Amino acid sequence: MHLSLLEVDPRSHIARTWLGNPYRVHQRLLMAFPNADPGRVLFRIEDEWAPPRIIVQSEAEAEWAAAFGDFAVLASPVQQKTLSIDVAAGDVLRFRLRANPTKRLSAGCPGKKVDGARVGLFKEEDQRAWMERKASSAGFELLFVEVRPLSTIVSRKNPAKDRARQSHLAVQFNGRLRVTDPRELEEAVRCGVGSAKAYGFGLLSLAR
Repeated sequence: MHLSLLEVDPRSHIARTWLGNPYRVHQRLLMAFPNADPGRVLFRIEDEWAPPRIIVQSEAEAEWAAAFGDFAVLASPVQQKTLSIDVAAGDVLRFRLRANPTKRLSAGCPGKKVDGARVGLFKEEDQRAWMERKASSAGFELLFVEVRPLSTIVSRKNPAKDRARQSHLAVQFNGRLRVTDPRELEEAVRCGVGSAKAYGFGLLSLAR
């Protein structure tokens, strides 16, 4: 896998508008793979930094000039490195996850396995329970977690042609974890955690 750091120019109106629409950010990031299937591409917008930045994880190596050569929104050259996950059961790591914690409503069809609408979990206790469930299926246990709500993120697929909007509850989880199953944890890092990955959610970052 490959990990890239993109710093966005905060002085550019075009850059700020683009950064404020995660769906369009995702579409632009995919342009960095003109000659190969990128596999799963995960990203996280971190606009609390100065300058704001985007962390991108991809299975294929990105060609960032193909995506941004004619779209001058970056503040500096992109930094890209190879990402390897070398962990063992019992390792204690720091983690960060910007997620869209949700649940499925019943579709109201007795006797049929039909999913209803996906809705956000707005109570902190529900968000913590969601994180606990994800941890148990992703090869780790939580030792400490800070839950930071980020309100609702709004995206528009085609701002020039329609007014349809996509809204996603955003919550950032920061904390420490203990590895219980290295293979499951690697799969969670590779594939992401939770829903709405095309809108900047699900990238699980680990550090010693």
